[in-house]
Amino acid sequence: MDLSIALGVVIMVVSVTGTTDDKVCGGKPAEIFFLLDSSSSVWREDYNRQKQFVADVVDKFVISENHTRVGLAVFSNTYRLWFPIDRYLDKERMKRAVMQLPYLTGDTNTHIALKYMRERGFNPSLVRKDVARIGIILTDGKSRYTNKTLLEAQRCKDDGIVLFTIGIGDKIDMKELNSVGTNPSYVFQVAGFDVLYEIRQKLAFKACTVEAPQKDEPSCGKMKKADVMFLYDSGTLGSSKVAQINRFIEDVVPHFNMASGNIRTGILTTNCYRGDFNLDQYRDKTEFITQLRNSDIPDLSSVVRRLRLHSYNPENGGRPNVRKMAVIFLDDKLRVPKKVMSEVARAKFGDIEIFVVTVGDKYDPKEVEDICTPPMNNHMINFESYNSLADVKNVTRPNFINMFCNDLVDPKP
Repeated sequence: MDLSIALGVVIMVVSVTGTTDDKVCGGKPAEIFFLLDSSSSVWREDYNRQKQFVADVVDKFVISENHTRVGLAVFSNTYRLWFPIDRYLDKERMKRAVMQLPYLTGDTNTHIALKYMRERGFNPSLVRKDVARIGIILTDGKSRYTNKTLLEAQRCKDDGIVLFTIGIGDKIDMKELNSVGTNPSYVFQVAGFDVLYEIRQKLAFKACTVEAPQKDEPSCGKMKKADVMFLYDSGTLGSSKVAQINRFIEDVVPHFNMASGNIRTGILTTNCYRGDFNLDQYRDKTEFITQLRNSDIPDLSSVVRRLRLHSYNPENGGRPNVRKMAVIFLDDKLRVPKKVMSEVARAKFGDIEIFVVTVGDKYDPKEVEDICTPPMNNHMINFESYNSLADVKNVTRPNFINMFCNDLVDPKP
């Protein structure tokens, strides 16, 4: 064979086989986490196709400590981490591990997978700062709990995680997948597992376009300090309402600038009530009944009392010369208004600024006005129900954040 022809063949082969890593992403760093559906609706043969698809997509990236790192988990009823993003820095070892992923079977609890991917897969101790975090979810059906799935997806996005969704087959819910995906161009649909390979190149290219979010620290407290306490009468409210209040607090606190140390937050409830009687404490029934009648049943006044006497003390994290703020949740008239108002007056005298969040319409407006630090319209907000309080998309929530943070944001130039 002519030497020039042979060289031409060699050069052509090299140019073709060289179109793997750098041609796709240019070696741009990323943290990528795959979530694979292993519910009972996915047949074992199709499950193997999912694994091969992931291995093929991995092959498109430069896998190294300074480039792309990949994690993998499988979900059905539960979530099972197969390997974290810092486990494999050798591509071939990673691809072999992908192909060994176990088959689980069960239901499609996508919300659990999203939650654990956010909390564990992209744990701050594992991920690199200022590097794009990408979650890729493959599924062949609708999730068991749509509302929970959408909530967890939103939490991922709020945390700066970019979500890709891949719907496989004709049992998927495209509305749900579009809601989970960060934007429509990150949502894929294929007719079946046997044609997954058709989107591997497109998925890899799309993932390469993702940039690390430029997350600014929240402005609430960026320049000013405050010690913030949330308080409620848990004994009166009950566990269901308390759970929804905690969900509200959970979604509000990320708007506070806590990383700088300017904002500190705490929660105060009536859970520390010590009104128990031991079996051998009273032998005389008259003494027992008398003591029972004289027992101090905890209510909101006891919570406010602990707030002013203990919450802002240095041993509990309080700081001198820092703004003291409290948020009280109410959904009804006060059981012992005189006691509550007495403690509130003392709290205000101690320079504690009090905000009130009311739920429903059974509260007493006059009581709320007396509790709030004036002016009332800057310290009180109402949610029509506990469902709306816990709803991350409720339009009243930004109003609360704006009201509460009004004097804690950066000064206007």
